[in-house]
Amino acid sequence: MNSHKSIRGAGTTILAGSALGFGITFLLTPAISRTYAPEVYGTYATITATASVFIGASTLRLEVKSQRVAEDAEAAALRRMALHASLVWMGLLTLVSAIAVLVWGASPWWLTLGPLVALASLQLIGTAALTRARQYRRLALFNFVQGAGLGVTQVCLGISSAAVGSLIAGFAIARLGWLTAIRRGKAERPPVKNLWSRTRRFAAFAGSSALVNSLAGQLPVLLISAMYGATTVGQFAMATRLLISPLSIVGQAVAAASIGEVGKLLREGDPSAARVVRRSMRDLFAVGVVPCAIAGILGIWATSLFLGSVWRDAGVMVALLSAGALAQFAVAPFSQLLNLAGANRALLAWDGARFAAILLSFVVPWWLQLPMSWTIGAYSIILVVLYLILARLAVRAVESVAKERAS
Repeated sequence: MNSHKSIRGAGTTILAGSALGFGITFLLTPAISRTYAPEVYGTYATITATASVFIGASTLRLEVKSQRVAEDAEAAALRRMALHASLVWMGLLTLVSAIAVLVWGASPWWLTLGPLVALASLQLIGTAALTRARQYRRLALFNFVQGAGLGVTQVCLGISSAAVGSLIAGFAIARLGWLTAIRRGKAERPPVKNLWSRTRRFAAFAGSSALVNSLAGQLPVLLISAMYGATTVGQFAMATRLLISPLSIVGQAVAAASIGEVGKLLREGDPSAARVVRRSMRDLFAVGVVPCAIAGILGIWATSLFLGSVWRDAGVMVALLSAGALAQFAVAPFSQLLNLAGANRALLAWDGARFAAILLSFVVPWWLQLPMSWTIGAYSIILVVLYLILARLAVRAVESVAKERAS
C-alpha cells in the first residue's frame, strides 16, 4: 500500500510541473492554430514524427537498464553510454538527411532530424538520472520548462515567421534545459569493467523494441502524410495535440514514477510490485475516463470553437480517437516495466504486433476508399485491443520477477 502511495505521490509531484508547463502551451494552441496554416503544421508534424521514431532506440534503452542495477556508478556509466549512443544516431541520421536533400531534393528542414533526435534523447537520460535519485521535484521543474517552452517559443517565433523552421526551433529550444540534468552524473566516473559485454544483449532487444514501438506510435502521422497529404496530417497532428498530448503528460509523469518506484521494489524483491502496477493502471483509467468521454461527445463542436472553423476535421478525429486514447493513457506508461523486468522479447513481440495492426487499420480503409473517419475509428479500436494485451503482459512480467526475487 505504501509503495502504491509512493507512485501516487511521485507521480503527482512530476505531474504538477508537467501539467503546468503543458497547460501554458495548451492555452497558446489557438494562437498557434491561427498563426500556422494546416499544411505548415503538417510538414512540421511529419519531421518531428520521423524524429520520434528514433527516440528511445537512440539510447538503446540503457537509461531504463540503469534503474535496475544496484551500484550508482554502474547506473551512471549506463547513462553515459546512452548519451554516446544518441550522438552516434544523430550523426547517422544527419548523413542520411543530407543525402535525401542533395540527391532526392527533400526539404532542407530534414537536416534537423538528427539534432532533434539527440536533443529529445536528453529528456530520457535526464529523467532516468533524476528518478533513480528520486529527485521528483527537479524532474517536475524540467518538465515544466520543456512544456511551457514549446508553446511560448513557437508563438514568439511565429510572429516574425509562420514557417516550419519556427515550429522546429520551438521543439528544439524547449529541450535544451535537460543538459543540466545530464551533467549531474559526471562526478561518478569510476570504470565499470565489461559493462558493454554484459549489456549488449539487453541493448539489442530493448533498442529494437523501442524502434518498432516508436515507429508504430508515429505510423499514423507518416501514413496520413503519404496517403492524404500535409493538410490532412496537420489536422490529425492538431487532434493529437488536443487529446493525446494532455493525457500523455499525465502518463509520462506516472511512467517516470513507476520506473523509479517499481524498480526499487524489484531490487528489494518486494512481492507487492505487481499489485502496485494493477492499482496504478486502475487509477489512470479513472482519471482519464471523464476527459475522454467529454472528447467523444463534444469534440467536434469544441475543437471548431477553440481553434477556428478551418480545423473542423481535427474535431472529428478527436471524437473518434477518444476510446483508443483512454486505453493508451491507462496502460502505456507501464510499457517499460517489461524492459525493467527483463521481458524484452515479450515487449518486442507486442511492438511488432502493434506495428502490423496499426498499419492494417490505416491501409485497409484507404485501399477500400472509405472516408477518413473510418480509418481513424478503426485505429482507435485497434488501440483498445492492443493496450488490453499490454496491460496483461506488464503485470505478468513484474509478478514473475517479484516472485523470483522473493524466492
